Amino acid sequence: MTKARDIADFKFENITDTGTEGTKVASGTTGQRGSTTGQFRFNTTTNLAEYYTGTDFKSIDAPPTVASINPTSATTTGVSIVITGTNFQTGATVKFIGNDGTEYASPSVTVNSSTQVTATTPASLLPSSKEPYDVQVSNTSGLSGTGTDLLDTGGVPAWSTASGQIGGNIIEGDAVSTTVSASDPDGTAIVYSVVSGSLPSGLSINSSSGAITGTAPSVSGDTTSSFTLRAASGNDNTDRAFNIVVKENPVIQTNLNYDWRAVDFSGSAGTISSGTNVGSCFGSRVNASVFSGSSDTNYGDLTFTTNDSYAPSGKCFTFANNGVVQIQANSQANYNTYFNSPSSYTWVMWFDWGGNSREGFYSRYGTSGDTDGTIYHFNHMMDSTTQFHYNQSGPNLAAANLSNGTWQITSGNQWQHIVISYDHTTGDQKWYIDGSLYGTVAMGTNGGSGMSAYNNNQTPHTLGGRTDDTQKFTGKIAEARTYRAALSASQVSAEWTATKGNYGRS
Repeated sequence: MTKARDIADFKFENITDTGTEGTKVASGTTGQRGSTTGQFRFNTTTNLAEYYTGTDFKSIDAPPTVASINPTSATTTGVSIVITGTNFQTGATVKFIGNDGTEYASPSVTVNSSTQVTATTPASLLPSSKEPYDVQVSNTSGLSGTGTDLLDTGGVPAWSTASGQIGGNIIEGDAVSTTVSASDPDGTAIVYSVVSGSLPSGLSINSSSGAITGTAPSVSGDTTSSFTLRAASGNDNTDRAFNIVVKENPVIQTNLNYDWRAVDFSGSAGTISSGTNVGSCFGSRVNASVFSGSSDTNYGDLTFTTNDSYAPSGKCFTFANNGVVQIQANSQANYNTYFNSPSSYTWVMWFDWGGNSREGFYSRYGTSGDTDGTIYHFNHMMDSTTQFHYNQSGPNLAAANLSNGTWQITSGNQWQHIVISYDHTTGDQKWYIDGSLYGTVAMGTNGGSGMSAYNNNQTPHTLGGRTDDTQKFTGKIAEARTYRAALSASQVSAEWTATKGNYGRS
């Protein structure tokens, strides 16, 4: 009979362990460990299963996890950082790992519970050039967990854009482009976002550049949108309150229907001959053509300019005290509809005056050939650099002259904004220069007053001089329009503010 060999001499392959209670393995303290590679045992000192790699023992356990820290910034040494996570064990260590992989051990770690550890930053300042830092917690088992990009060590972002209103004067329908700006003292890229409130509808912010762009929404009155923007660099952030004001367009309103508008010019620059149809400059409602009286032959003195520095798209009419532009409806019916029916009105235009005295810029000067048997006149002209002259005459009309020493006009190389608004209800005609009221003419409200009194079916309005071909204008005219309503002072001011930048005014 063969002597039984020691159990250690037997080899077991493909062993199946059955039952419900589990398999009993060798157990003992750390001091009782063996030294054979592949040994598997339960360590009663650590209360963890472990195995030997041939070099050291590895514990088998669930690793710790790192979810968050507080605070998230450490700009000085010895900052106490509270780490929240799971599976933290007594004796755990903490490291702060820079973005280049450099490890910095915490000199003081306290395991408060299995879900919380308190660790201090090193006695030497963590370099801000290596932020953001990962935070790693390692248990005595050798297992570790890491939270990425949790700790910043530089300064917080600083806003360079002042709080309050941004974007300047924004009119509904405007293409908006304004930029907010902040910087990080460590050079970290800034991320912009809206954290409360909202931008006006149609606008958005670029998170990288801080540019706020889009199209201003339609509003029924001046509308303020308040919001708070955040400038973030890593985990550091600074908030600031801003607002954007979108103003109702004083020109494009449902109750103000312009009849013609000399701004959207087509064609090329150059000399304009007598009778040239320039109706494309005004739209489909009117027929506008160049006219000069029989005594004048140099029609080339009126030119169409496309490269002016300030006129919209560089386009305007240039007058040289000769030809004028006559504005008439495309048909008799249209003329009645668009010129004769309203009783209140507003004329608006930009001009650059040449400085000659007694020059008319907008006129309707009737003749004896008017089919209604009456002669209506109105004429607007400059007498000098300190005065302008206005007169009107006709049946049932109050004669009026407005002339004082406060007229502030610069002759040559400066665009100016003029508005003439007549309110048939009050009988007042108000003159505005560069957005401010210049003076008021008491026109009256009797039967002949209003735009209907100035028009019949034959005599056109005239841009750049009188209809009878006298008192012609020297200079430039652009953005001329008329409305069948009286603009208020606030609307005039807003219209001036909205357009002055196009003409080099501030």
